[in-house]
Amino acid sequence: MSTANKAINTTALGRVVSSVLNAITRTVAAGRPVRITHFGTFKPVVSDARHGWNLHTKERINVPERQGLRFKPSPQFLDAVHAGDPEAAVITKRSRG
Repeated sequence: MSTANKAINTTALGRVVSSVLNAITRTVAAGRPVRITHFGTFKPVVSDARHGWNLHTKERINVPERQGLRFKPSPQFLDAVHAGDPEAAVITKRSRG
């Protein structure tokens, strides 16, 4: 493969990755979870409004409700990470049983 083809493939790959990440971001921002099989789930969450303290003045303050994000890794992802060998950390389908 020539250098020019590698650059085109790298550029195309960058666009694909950006598109996927943008789609995940837009979906979660719209309040819907995104599940990637054998990887994990991105889930939007809302933390309730609460009372807090200004650590400098010791004054009580109101902390507003906030949108957040949780990520729950899949069992396959966790197995790959816990394998302890980065070269062997490949996500594969788990056998049942």
